[in-house]
Amino acid sequence: MRLMDILIAFPGIFLALAIIAALGTRLLNVVLAAGISLVPQFARVVRGSVLGLRKMEFVQAARALGHGGVAIVFRYLLPNSLAPLIVQTILRMATVLLTASGLSFLGLGVQPPSPDWGAILPNARSYMITALLETPDARDREAARSIPASRHCQAGLHTRPSQTRAYQPRQLEHDLHYLDRPNARRVQLDYFYDYRTNAELYPQWQAFLRKQQPKTIIFWGQDDIFFTREGGESYLKDLPHAEMHRLDSGHFAVEDCLDEIASQIRRFYDEQVAVRTT
Repeated sequence: MRLMDILIAFPGIFLALAIIAALGTRLLNVVLAAGISLVPQFARVVRGSVLGLRKMEFVQAARALGHGGVAIVFRYLLPNSLAPLIVQTILRMATVLLTASGLSFLGLGVQPPSPDWGAILPNARSYMITALLETPDARDREAARSIPASRHCQAGLHTRPSQTRAYQPRQLEHDLHYLDRPNARRVQLDYFYDYRTNAELYPQWQAFLRKQQPKTIIFWGQDDIFFTREGGESYLKDLPHAEMHRLDSGHFAVEDCLDEIASQIRRFYDEQVAVRTT
């Protein structure tokens, strides 16, 4: 029980994070992480129940009849400990859901395109801006316009791999300078507002790609925190013959890999497009 006491001293989400870090982000690993993080609580419940039951008359009678310790545990103690275990299981189901959702919210749980409550929440942040823009209250619309872009720029810059150009504070100032140009914020907010109609159009776009199978070349930054690598791989379900380039970069893949992208586009055009048009 000393091991259980040590584990119970740590918050369950921290234990789950450690398990995911060691095993990876597969669905089975998420289930194991959420379950193992609750093992100490169940162990304490079973121990407390067994300590109370071992003094009962039926246990003493089993000893008098010559039953060994293993037989007493499995025939008398564990069956009579099921009631508190069932209650504990029901009470902890919500905790398991919250733990799994928390891991997905951090990007360490169920991966897209599989649906998950925690993974849905980050995608809802853009709709918060949309809701503020749609409200008739001028103060809410102004609040949407005052959302700082610096955090998003910093997040994108810090995901650049170490072997590309180093992050410099001047780069952030440069990006913010152009984001703060006249009408630039309005254009960004209009983009967020227009995005609300995209989801319902996805099936039409996917059907078009599956039917027409256009010649396609895809470049995808593998460390992009906004457009994750799973999003890029999903294109191959509709376009199995597409040419995919998985770039060692983040959200600013064009800036980091401009020469590589430009040369690959020229080669792709010469080999796949120009040949068909001549």
